[in-house]
Amino acid sequence: MGVNRSGTLQVSLGAGSAAPPAQIAFSVTVASSYASTTLAVWYIRVISHGGITDNEGACVLWSTLLGPGRATTSLDLGGGEELQPCSSGWWSPGPVDATQPRLGLAGIPRSPG
Repeated sequence: MGVNRSGTLQVSLGAGSAAPPAQIAFSVTVASSYASTTLAVWYIRVISHGGITDNEGACVLWSTLLGPGRATTSLDLGGGEELQPCSSGWWSPGPVDATQPRLGLAGIPRSPG
C-alpha cells in the first residue's frame, strides 16, 4: 500500500544480491498509474585492520518522470529533496570497498529491461 494508505503506489523488489557479503544492493521500483521510478539501494560494510567502514545510499536508475533511458539528472522528490542518478562507474568491476557500490556485482542492470 502507498503512503496515503489508498494503495495508489506499487513497490516491487527487482534485481540484486547480498553477494559478496560486504555489499547488499537491490533495485526497487515505485510505480503508480502516473509514473514509474526504479532506484538502486545499497548497504556496504567493510571490515579491515583499520576498523569498520559503512556506506549506504540510494540513486535513481531510471524514471518516466525524467524521460526514457537511464537517469542522467537528479529526481526532484519535493520539499527540497533530490535523489541523484546512479554513477556509470558503479558498474565497474573490482572488489567491494566502502567508497562506492558495485551495482554490476549485484546483477543490477544499467538500463530498463
